Amino acid sequence: MIYRVHKIQEPDSVELLPYITDTDIWQDIDIPKPSKEARLIGCLYDAVQGRENYYQENTPCAFGDPKFEYLVGKVQGILQAGEITEERKGDYIEFRRGGRVILRVDKVEKPKSYYETVKENKELRSIFR
Repeated sequence: MIYRVHKIQEPDSVELLPYITDTDIWQDIDIPKPSKEARLIGCLYDAVQGRENYYQENTPCAFGDPKFEYLVGKVQGILQAGEITEERKGDYIEFRRGGRVILRVDKVEKPKSYYETVKENKELRSIFR
């Protein structure tokens, strides 16, 4: 079974991935004995949702961003443990296990404030060098 999760548009034109409880994945893991694959996909989506939505609520830091790096590492750990590959294609991210697609998630556009802050951070770093 392929799970597909579509982004949602907030009133202030911010794109987000929905919480796991608002997806079809939750229906398959919120039962007394979910399958191992359903639990794995649930953990994977929860980590990916945190990573992809991070900059919708936070701005990049000029000197690294440990919270974001933690989320990236969490996703990478789940990918390696579950022998899953991640491919970014067009406007979605596809996760494959054993040659078959198990999860497809819409890409979330970073807000304009992200790019403005990155530009300001580069200017600050150039001053301090």
